[in-house]
Amino acid sequence: MANGELNMTHPRQVDDWTVERELGRGDFATVYEVTGQDRRGALKLCTTHSEPTLERLEVEQDALRLLDHRAIPTLLGSGEYDSLPYFVMSLAPGSPLKDLIEDNHKLGRLYGDIETLQLLSQLLSALAHVHESGFVHRDIKDANVIHDPIGMKLALIDFGFCKQAGTSQMRSSDSFWRVGAARFSPPAKLANPGFANPSHDVFAVGVMAYRMLSGEFPWSVTRYDDVAALRVAQLNQPLEPLSEKNSYVLPRVSRWVADLLELDDARRPTATEALARAEAILSEVNGSNFSLLRGTRKIDFPFVIRDPIHRDIRITEYEYKVLNTPEMQRLRSIKQLGLTNLVYPGAEHSRLSHSLGCLARTEQILHTIEERDGLRIEPEIRLTARLYALTHDITHIPFGHTLEDELGIFERHDQNRPRAGRLLGKSTSQVGKLLKQSESGRLLLDEFIEGEELGSLHSELVSSVAGADVLDYIDRDSYFCGLQHQVDSAIFRQFRLHATPNADDSRLISLIGGKYGLRIDREFAVETILKERYALFLKVYTHSAKIAASALLGKALFHATEGSRRLREEDIEQLGDETLLQRLVTSQKPVVTWSASQVRNRILPRGVYRAVLLPENSRDQHAYNDKHAWLEAKNLISPHGRHKMEQELARRAGLEPQQVIVYCPPKAPGYRQVEHWVSKSREESPTRQGSELGGDIARKHLGLWEMWVFIVGVRDNDKRTKLADHAQDIFGMQNLINVYRRQGRLF
Repeated sequence: MANGELNMTHPRQVDDWTVERELGRGDFATVYEVTGQDRRGALKLCTTHSEPTLERLEVEQDALRLLDHRAIPTLLGSGEYDSLPYFVMSLAPGSPLKDLIEDNHKLGRLYGDIETLQLLSQLLSALAHVHESGFVHRDIKDANVIHDPIGMKLALIDFGFCKQAGTSQMRSSDSFWRVGAARFSPPAKLANPGFANPSHDVFAVGVMAYRMLSGEFPWSVTRYDDVAALRVAQLNQPLEPLSEKNSYVLPRVSRWVADLLELDDARRPTATEALARAEAILSEVNGSNFSLLRGTRKIDFPFVIRDPIHRDIRITEYEYKVLNTPEMQRLRSIKQLGLTNLVYPGAEHSRLSHSLGCLARTEQILHTIEERDGLRIEPEIRLTARLYALTHDITHIPFGHTLEDELGIFERHDQNRPRAGRLLGKSTSQVGKLLKQSESGRLLLDEFIEGEELGSLHSELVSSVAGADVLDYIDRDSYFCGLQHQVDSAIFRQFRLHATPNADDSRLISLIGGKYGLRIDREFAVETILKERYALFLKVYTHSAKIAASALLGKALFHATEGSRRLREEDIEQLGDETLLQRLVTSQKPVVTWSASQVRNRILPRGVYRAVLLPENSRDQHAYNDKHAWLEAKNLISPHGRHKMEQELARRAGLEPQQVIVYCPPKAPGYRQVEHWVSKSREESPTRQGSELGGDIARKHLGLWEMWVFIVGVRDNDKRTKLADHAQDIFGMQNLINVYRRQGRLF
């Protein structure tokens, strides 16, 4: 018969109590939910007349009569039914903690550490009362603890083995299994199960805490009922700290549980001492007006935005207003990956979606740090970081990375103070007006417009190599390009905040050490970010077809922004990708119209010369600086310098200047972000890791730094070959393009 069903052979009425349903059954008795006298109760009815059964029921009834605690049932009455004794106690709402732990395990969930402390504090309070009354429960286990998830309350039940502390007599029919479950017992109880030691109850609470926070028992044995094997495991296997099994557990909570699981009875804290420590941890966290879910001031998130990467993204009313300003909404019309959709057709996602994803990642980092270390993160800091993440790309323009980083036509969006002033500082700027209404917003305005440092914490949270920006775009760009690259979620478990020497700020670090030294898995999680980021640069951001499209767009933009009737930067920053292309296609300058039309129709120029700027044996910072100086000397850094080089190459090859494009990024793609702050222990000062974790990745990024020469609208193979030869002569670097097919035809 399943729990909750009332078999017709069971009583329907016991004296004044109406039986509603069966709650559970054991070796000695069956428990029913009953109603009567305008109250609900739990009726425990003996199932046999055996002496141990009757004695156990009497012991439990006497204990409930003497004990008085909110987490212990109250005795409501007793009697006999069909010559079998029974008693009725107050009903504890909820389910056995054992069932809830096992349900969580099936769903891949665990109890939170603060929630565990709050719940088990109630159990320890009850045990302290039991022990002060001179008793030992002796059967503390998750099956005998009822958890009410709605009221966040616990109740301790089943006092059938309760007896006076310090006594050791046992009934002849008793065995170990009549004095508590082995998995909840310390070695001394396993060796002498009859002795009633209050400390054994405390050990059992530690086992429950370990299960709630890890989903596992603290010591592993093949058979749960093998008492001898369990005792051997306890005495020979070191206890694995909870913080190593579940890095979300606060170190203080992990140590607290370890102390409850102390194998020496004399060194284990009493229930009163364990309760005091648990309350101290909770007081330290909550007493400082701090909540692990939110900070000192309650933050409401009334708006929810559905995202394909992060699912539900919850935002505040203020963030929602900022999001809906024209200056932010224009990011809908700017693709995150610019012209990459000419290579990966699915790459149509916008800078607005990435901005929201960056906010979600920022919240994920902050929330993880709070849960892991119990740090107090003020609401103002959280809101500023979230707002910074949401607006960090607000000064982006159409094809921004192409026009700024690859071609150097405009200054980078995050360093472009005049552009920020036009978009955010003018009296007509709606987002500017909103930002001025909050302290966080005013800080951001100073950062964007004046260039004042916002603080290393915000910069680290959003812009570092393991910051929210990177953590979002790796997953987002991979998803929309149809690639299998993503961030190792383990990185979030090891994030920490480390105070800077300034003491007024912190930096984001990764803790890559554990109790026994370097954690290879944590080191790999950091390395994964660098590797996956590099993979995207290799496969997506520097794809040859995307480079060809960028070069062609650059040709159009250069001529569009030169001479009379030129297109100004102020005009471009108000446009989206498609509207900018439309402006270029309808330009009165033929070279602009033709180049933009070629981009729109995906008719890409042919590469005739390709050179890696740094050979494999010269990829370090010194060689990088030297090559950059060489490019400046050749006047290849600026758009005007490249235009003159195009004219020179065209003259030598007998071509028109508009038929030649020189593509030469001023910086190595992605090279500036290859280091991350890491620490090998909580006590060790963090260091920037660029040699062990990022050195090889840094060299790989330098290997992506390439120069290209493209030919536009020319099918003559001799002219293509001639242009390639002249480019190699001028630049002095080997052409990596195989220029000849069989029979001497150009690729």
